[in-house]
Amino acid sequence: MLTLIESDIDRELRSIVPKCHSGESKHSGISFYNSEAEDCLRDLERSKNFTIGIGGRLFRIGHETFLRAWNRARQKTGINLKPKDLRDFFSQEMGKALIPDRYIDIFQGRAPRGILAKHYTPQGIRLLREI
Repeated sequence: MLTLIESDIDRELRSIVPKCHSGESKHSGISFYNSEAEDCLRDLERSKNFTIGIGGRLFRIGHETFLRAWNRARQKTGINLKPKDLRDFFSQEMGKALIPDRYIDIFQGRAPRGILAKHYTPQGIRLLREI
């Protein structure tokens, strides 16, 4: 998410379709954000220190800086979360909400390109947003 650019975000649908992965084994998923996140994004953009980063990036923090901040938070709280833990939590919560596995796979980037193309049309994104 640190590599998001403005064109990855559809404000009307509140969707995020990052173009950060293009390999054969790893794809980017699709996500949506709620009104609270939208308010935070607006506040960030209105702040006097906000400028779009290199290549149109929304978040100017680099990977190394992020890792240092993550490690400080982990040491301070004693909570050791890894990306896999967050993916597992997301899958469990989606399952509790009775979301079918095929949609969870799309949200987590585990879907064939043909499926992604089918669902990344504007109508497909609207359907995914409802889900």
